Amino acid sequence: MLIITAAYGVVLLILGFWGYGSSANSSWKILIPAFFGALALTCAGFSLMAKHRKLAMHAAVLVGLIAILAPLSGGILSIPALMRKEEGVDAGPVIALSATSLLSVVYLVLCVRSFLAARKK
Repeated sequence: MLIITAAYGVVLLILGFWGYGSSANSSWKILIPAFFGALALTCAGFSLMAKHRKLAMHAAVLVGLIAILAPLSGGILSIPALMRKEEGVDAGPVIALSATSLLSVVYLVLCVRSFLAARKK
């Protein structure tokens, strides 16, 4: 789970900075994926210590859960406006924030499967 969490964090960092770089307006909201990526990487780092592993992985799941909900307003909910080609809607941030939510759903499913497998042992 450590490697998956670290990869999730790196991908979110890349998404956040890509969304920020491809945006016409520089708003801090576009960096939401990078913020969650940094938190996930921090949790992955703490999980390297055996005594903190369980707490760190549960914190990483919480980060993933919040990362599903936080970018919804600027991401998935903005897709219809992007499809209608409304003014003021940048494609980069909408794609980055939508991908954050979708990636976080996949990450959460992987975490739950991992926790269930660990519980069976």
